[in-house]
Amino acid sequence: MTLLLTLACGSPAPAGAHDTALAAIRADAPPCTDERTDVRVWRKPDLSVHRYFVEGSPEVCSHPTATWYDADGKRLDYVAFEPLTSENAAYYEDLHARHATGATAMESVPLFPSH
Repeated sequence: MTLLLTLACGSPAPAGAHDTALAAIRADAPPCTDERTDVRVWRKPDLSVHRYFVEGSPEVCSHPTATWYDADGKRLDYVAFEPLTSENAAYYEDLHARHATGATAMESVPLFPSH
């Protein structure tokens, strides 16, 4: 309940708030995305944008990657589409901690706005 009130009162995403970052992300052309792709917005406790996360679709290519972006839409890391194993677990735990610690996935916005 508190989170909902905070979001409603804090207005974290006014119309057009993500336009500049999403334009930069579209220009980067994340792999395996299409008109149905959504971008997850990770926010800090003060509701400012911390990261954007784009997941490629297995409907577009067989091994889609995911991509982390900063609040300005600059690409930070790719995340391979592969099974989690004992050999790569530490790498992916570190990758997630580096981008998600102190933030929460709060909303999704379309990568490609409808016309």
